[in-house]
Amino acid sequence: MRFVRVIYARARDVLAPGAGKEFLRNAGMTTIAFGLSGACTFLANVLAARWLGRDLYGTYELMFRASQLIGIFCLFGMTTATTKFLASEEGKEGQILRTATTIVLIQ
Repeated sequence: MRFVRVIYARARDVLAPGAGKEFLRNAGMTTIAFGLSGACTFLANVLAARWLGRDLYGTYELMFRASQLIGIFCLFGMTTATTKFLASEEGKEGQILRTATTIVLIQ
């Protein structure tokens, strides 16, 4: 609980008054979304392993992981670049987000 208080105190110092609660709410929602995503992925993998069998599931996982590895290198620095441009280019947020989303979806 002390960790949460420290983060809240730092967020309160950095953000506008009253924004600390919004920051914590958004951080909590993000944590919940990542948890649900992980649970769904786990469930999908268990079901795929049951339906595909050992050999076919192994081939599926190999191909899936190889595509993820390639994706890491393709998107290397994308989050940093997007954050930088969102902070520096006022009024162009929509265009920057559309471009970043298009690149991620094409990859």
